[in-house]
Amino acid sequence: MHKKKNSRSCAARIVECWWPVVVSLLFIFGFLPAVIAGGNSPKNEAKADPGRVIQYRGGMPMLKMDLWGTEVSIKFELYRSPSGGTPFWTETRQVMVGKDGWVNVNLGEIEPLPDEAFTTSFRFLAIWHGKIQFIPRKQVASLSYAAAKDEMNLRLADYKEYAANNLAGAKKAAAMAPDRKDKLDAMVECEGFKMEKHPRMPVPWLKAMETARRLGGRLPTFEEWYGAYDGKPSAELVAMAGHYEWVIPWVYEPSIHGRFQELYRGKPAACYYEELNPLNDYPFRLVTPNRVKATP
Repeated sequence: MHKKKNSRSCAARIVECWWPVVVSLLFIFGFLPAVIAGGNSPKNEAKADPGRVIQYRGGMPMLKMDLWGTEVSIKFELYRSPSGGTPFWTETRQVMVGKDGWVNVNLGEIEPLPDEAFTTSFRFLAIWHGKIQFIPRKQVASLSYAAAKDEMNLRLADYKEYAANNLAGAKKAAAMAPDRKDKLDAMVECEGFKMEKHPRMPVPWLKAMETARRLGGRLPTFEEWYGAYDGKPSAELVAMAGHYEWVIPWVYEPSIHGRFQELYRGKPAACYYEELNPLNDYPFRLVTPNRVKATP
C-alpha cells in the first residue's frame, strides 16, 4: 500500500511539473503560427464581393515619372463632396502603374464597399500617394454615354426620348424570358465570358448586384458590355440597343475619353454624360466567366 501511494504521488508530481511546459509547446508550435498566418491573410488578401467594386482606370499625372512601371502604395478614399468632409470608405493597396502612368484598379477588392457607394450620386474619389493627394477628386459614375448603330436614333429631340425607347424595348425583351428569379438566362458566348441573352427587368443598381451575387454571376464592365454590343454576340443578344443597362460603376477620368474613342471607332455615340442615380431603375444582364456553367 505504501509503495502504491508513493507511485501515485510521483505521477502527480510529474504531471504538476510538466503540464506548463506541454501547454507552452502547444502554444508556440500550434496556436501561435495560426495567429501569425491569420494576421497575414485577412488584411492583405481580397475579402470583398468581386462584383461589388468600382473601376478606376486612368492616368496618374501627379505621380513622379520615375515611379511609372513600378508597384506603389496608393490610398483611395470615397467622399460625399468634391472637397472637404470625411471619407466614408478607405482602401490602401499596392498598385501596379503602367509605363505610361496608367492604372487599372477595382476599388473594393480589399476593403468592402458600403451600400452608400452604390446608393447615391454624390461619390467622389480621392487618391493619395504618401502625403500627396491627387487633385481634384474624381466623381464616380453609374452610367455614361449611349451608342447607336443607327445614327438617326441619336438625333431624337432629346436623350429622354432615346432612353424611354430603349427602356421600353428592354422591358419587352425581359418579358420574353420570365421565371428567371432563381436561375440564369440562356447564355451567349462572348470574348472570355458569357452574357445573358435577354435583359432583366429594371431595378436599382444595388438590387442588380445582389441578383448577380445570388445567381453566381456579376454585372459586366463597360468594355465587356460594349464589346458584346459592338461585336458578333449582338446578333444573339435580344434588345441589345443603346447603353441603358447597368454595368460596374467607374470613376470619371478625363483621359478615359481616349478609351471611349478607341471603343466606338468613329461610330455614332451620344456623349450624354449625365450622372444617372443608382437608385433609378435600369435593366441589366448578368455575365459569367467561360469556366462557369450557366443554368439552362
